[in-house]
Formats: sequence, structure tokens, C-alpha cells
Amino acid sequence: MGSSRSTKTLVLGTRGPTQRYLVDSDDDETVANHIWYENTIVGTPTDYRMMQLTEVLGGSLFVDGPVTSNHTFDLAETFWEREAVEPGELVAIDPTRPDAVQRTGVAYQPTVLGVASTRPAVILGGGAFSVEALRRTWGDEIGDEYQLRRPELELRVFAEIPELADMAERLRSQSAFAAYLAQEEIELRTALADRSGQQQQALPPSATPSPEKRTPAYEAALRNHQTLLFDRTVQRFFEERFTAVALAGRVPVKADASFGAIRPGDYLTSSPIPGVAMKATGPGPVVGTALEPLADGSGLIEVFVHRGWYGGAGLSVAGLRPAAATTADEKDREIADLRRRLAALEQRLDRLGFEDSTLARSALSRSSLSPSP
Repeated sequence: MGSSRSTKTLVLGTRGPTQRYLVDSDDDETVANHIWYENTIVGTPTDYRMMQLTEVLGGSLFVDGPVTSNHTFDLAETFWEREAVEPGELVAIDPTRPDAVQRTGVAYQPTVLGVASTRPAVILGGGAFSVEALRRTWGDEIGDEYQLRRPELELRVFAEIPELADMAERLRSQSAFAAYLAQEEIELRTALADRSGQQQQALPPSATPSPEKRTPAYEAALRNHQTLLFDRTVQRFFEERFTAVALAGRVPVKADASFGAIRPGDYLTSSPIPGVAMKATGPGPVVGTALEPLADGSGLIEVFVHRGWYGGAGLSVAGLRPAAATTADEKDREIADLRRRLAALEQRLDRLGFEDSTLARSALSRSSLSPSP
């Protein structure tokens, strides 16, 4: 930061290393480093930089070490909702635009993309700093919708945050803001007089604030209020019209076991029920691996999300291994299913032209589950 380095530094002294925050607040656009955080051991000539926010490179943040989220476990990306999507529902690509999603609606849907995250640890593309930035990233259609809904969103924000509504009233004009500052000064003097036991003195006429003298303060307060209000309204707009799609990690997923009991380790795909997952038993796209069981009915289960392709149980060596059965009937069903798969595997070997398949047939014959001749 050059000469500003010594005057724009906040140092937190400790018995060990010194934590130093350096901030460039002089609006010098030639300075690359806007904010950085250093861990400096007293007496050493070299600073150990741990974090740096570079304004010139578009607000890039550099961190020396991992960024850890303690209570959330997935990486998500923001998509426009063509229809309302709830957390835990499976979503597919919207054919009308590449940055939008809709709920899945058929089994093994080829366009299945991921799962609507409940509480993502990291969100890619989850906000905007201005209407212009919103239009630039998402297009005029979405920018127009935000502008159309902005008055209603602002009313909701004012109802939720009364302080913002009060400030909006004070900022309705420069004169109103000047009167507010004058009243604040009177109240402050009264409080100080009461605390000190001295009688309050009347303000001299020259000290009464005028709108002209308050112009810089009014403009700064107005900008700050507009920024806070935009942040709150665009946040609610994103919450209602966008969804964070989990691309990887652990998330709760809506699932239905009527298409097959789900065990930990099973691949999950889309089902005919909109937005609901089911166990994948045949070849097709999958969204992840079940981490919890669902024996019957429907409900939320924890899933490790990883978009991919499942080749089907008949092509999976792991699928030929008997799974642990909880009841005798379930075990009989598993054995019958495995026998059917083994028979299908023999037929595939024959169709592929393995005339001399002695080794494969010998391996099958040694199994107590091989089909009867």
C-alpha cells in the first residue's frame, strides 16, 4: 500500500504473533491490494500473508488454507426456477434456458441434474450487487421481473426490519433528514446533561443544522440505505425464484421406497413422482448414493450427491453379491433375484460369442445360487 501502509493498519497485539489487518480506504484505484490479513511474528522481516482481497481483480479473495464450513456439507450452484422447487427435490435441466431447472418427472430422466440443497456450505453464483449486475448475469427477463416485484419486496423488508422503514421516512427529503439530525443532537445533549447533572443549554441559532450543510451526510446516508435495502430485497428474490442445486456432498433427498427398498450404498435416480428419487435397479443416470436406508414408504434420507451413470445390477460384480437380509422372505426374494441375474449373465456371455466359456460357467456352477439346469 505504499505510504498508506503505516496509516491504514489495525494491529491486534498478542503474546505470540501479531494479527495485522491492512485496509486501503483512500479510493486509490492503482492499489491492487484492497484488504489483507497477516500473521507477523515480532522481529521477523517477512510478513506471512494469510488472506487477501484484491479489488482490482474483480473482488478476488485469496486464502492460504482451506475454507471450512462446520455444519454444512455440500457444494451448490444457483439456478433459476422455472417452477417452484423445494429443498430435497431432484431437478432436471430446463429445455428453455441453460441456467434454469425444473423438477424431475419421469423415471431415469436423462436430464436429471442434481438435488435442491437444503443448506449449502458453498453457493456458486448466489447473489447480485446491483440491478445492472443482475441483468448482466441472468438476462433482462429476470432483471425485469425483479424490477416489477421490487416495490412489493421493499414493503416486505420494511415490515420485517422496522429500522429500515424508519430510515426511509427520515430520508424522504433532505429537509426531513436535517430535522432528524437536529433532533438527534438535542436528544444527545439532553442525555449528557441528565447524566452529568448540568442544566441543558439551548442550541445557538448558528448551530441549527440546515439542509444545505447536511448535503454530504444526506447523500452518504441515502446511498447506505439504498444499498442495505437492495441487499435485503434481492436476497428475498433469490430465495423465492432461484434454487441452489447441490453438485457434490451430503444433502437430504426426498425418496420413495415403493419402487424398491433403499439401503445405504444404493444408487438413486429420478422416479415418476415429481422431484422424488428412487433406487436405481437398471441402467441410467443417477444423482448419488444413499447413506441411509428407507425400507418402505417415502421420506427424507441423507444422500452423497454425485451425478453419474449406473450400468445396472446385471453388469455389476458387486451386484451379484448377496446383501444382508433382515427377514426370511426378503432373503428368498434376494436369492431369486440373484438367480435371475446369473441366468441373464450366462445369456449375455453366449450372445457375445464366448463359445468356450468354461471358466465363467465353472465359476457360476460353484455358486449355490446358480440356476438349476
